[in-house]
Amino acid sequence: MNLTNQHIEFIDNYLRNSGVVYADIRFEMVDHVATALEKQEGDFMENFRLYMVENKKSLLNNNTVFAKQARRRAFKALLKTMVKPGFIAIAALLVIIFKLAIDVYEPETIKDALTVVYLLLLFVMVLLAKFGLKGGYSKFSVVDKLGSALTSTAYILFVLIRPDKLISNTNWLIGYYTLFTVFMLSGIYTFYTLAAKYKLLYDGNR
Repeated sequence: MNLTNQHIEFIDNYLRNSGVVYADIRFEMVDHVATALEKQEGDFMENFRLYMVENKKSLLNNNTVFAKQARRRAFKALLKTMVKPGFIAIAALLVIIFKLAIDVYEPETIKDALTVVYLLLLFVMVLLAKFGLKGGYSKFSVVDKLGSALTSTAYILFVLIRPDKLISNTNWLIGYYTLFTVFMLSGIYTFYTLAAKYKLLYDGNR
């Protein structure tokens, strides 16, 4: 049985409505389901219904597994970005900037200023996701996990934990600010590059 574009769209919508929210995971599942159905003869809807009765549970279980794996791939991509020469150079420059700043301003003042900077960076990340990608935004597993990880990490390590209160040694405080800023900058860079890559790979094949 040859499947039409309408059949493929039907499978895609069914999986989305069943909880497979990530476009990249759904793309692979649609291809898997379509390949199985193309080997069968008869009515598409009946074949699809019988296929889902037998395989829907395993598909949704795989969706959960793939989503968990996406978090590991997101952090791996982020770490690769952080050790790039350009970001190592940024880290060295930040050490100098923070050293000069701490000699002039109180640690709490620097922390408050950095909080504003990090919030702006997260806002930029959202803008890039919504408007910076040609053709709009699609929800991809690795990209989404990276975005949520950046947001939650920023909140925990910089809002809940006040480094200016916990770290008394100036050099350690400079190191903390430097690593955290590089983490945020490289995270947003990775977020955008992955979003563009996944959009080209998956949306471009639809």
